[in-house]
Amino acid sequence: MTTRVNVGRESHTTDARFVALTQQTRDDKQVAVSVFDPLCMISTKEQNLRDGKSFYVFSARLTGNLLADSGTIDVVVTPNPNTNVCLNATVQCGGNAEFYVHENVTNVTGGTIFIPINRNRRSTNVSQVGVLIQPTVTLNGVIYEEIVLGGSGGNASGGVVDGIDYILKPDVSYLFRLKNVSGQARLAELQLTWCEPT
Repeated sequence: MTTRVNVGRESHTTDARFVALTQQTRDDKQVAVSVFDPLCMISTKEQNLRDGKSFYVFSARLTGNLLADSGTIDVVVTPNPNTNVCLNATVQCGGNAEFYVHENVTNVTGGTIFIPINRNRRSTNVSQVGVLIQPTVTLNGVIYEEIVLGGSGGNASGGVVDGIDYILKPDVSYLFRLKNVSGQARLAELQLTWCEPT
């Protein structure tokens, strides 16, 4: 027979001689962790998603609007002051490409505002990061470069760079740039996802 052990928590300021690990249940009770009630754990990334603190933006050049040879997809992100941002970049192109990250870009003008999308579609939380697609900027220093190997010629298979993580400085503008260097127009996409933990 299995028995759940419900417990009454002591005050956090009270010293106790015996300690037992407990977890809160959905009905706001405390239950002792055991083989019958194992400790439930999820990753920080998953918790941020559930808490409505995960956001994303993207810019894609699809069929009918291919990215020209030497053309770029440019996305500028600027976290508000006092906003912590842990960002992940994914880029893909139908042929060889180059990926750059520039920090502290200035004279940001024009472009299209992209309101970040909350990955938790039930959340009403709003991102504290400003995003512009294809603005004009002044570059002040590259902090990352990578080659996206996609092959060459009309039958190139394309390439993907995934999982590049950054912790951004607040109130600093960053340019994420994907440049097609394959010799012809290609399908291409730049995706940025991030969390804003408090």
